[in-house]
Amino acid sequence: MRYLLIFLLLLSCKSKEIVREEVYDFPVKETDTIKDIHHVSFDKDITKDGTGSLRIEVSSPTTIELLKIKNPKVENALVICEAMLKAEDVKGMAYLDIEYRIPNKGLFFAKGYKNPSTGTHGWVKKTVKFRLAKNESPEYINIRVSFTGSGRLWVDNIKIYKEIKK
Repeated sequence: MRYLLIFLLLLSCKSKEIVREEVYDFPVKETDTIKDIHHVSFDKDITKDGTGSLRIEVSSPTTIELLKIKNPKVENALVICEAMLKAEDVKGMAYLDIEYRIPNKGLFFAKGYKNPSTGTHGWVKKTVKFRLAKNESPEYINIRVSFTGSGRLWVDNIKIYKEIKK
């Protein structure tokens, strides 16, 4: 009897499968959707995927808005933003910075300052995550890059995924 109870307990604790779905894919090919044209330009030569990248150059601390996704159709999920970053002479830190607004709750942020770009490095994948509860669906997700100093950063292959338990 004791073994049957243990078996039933283990069976009921079986973890659910985590499913990852792509919500948004922005292969950088232009700067038409970029809000901050003073610091951002399209670079067709320096690219991770061969289609071009966004080149950001700043001389002081700032936050650059790259992409705003309205009504992204995600809720009750772990939201993951990934991008490929390449840095040159970054003094301080440069990191992905996500702003999202949930109606009737306010503005929220997810910042990638725990895994920043510093100095000079080749292409690396950077990730920022945040969790949305049931019935929490953002009005928008704003993908940004924040700098605590100066430098150049290239951004390519911006993607948003959601992970849900099935």
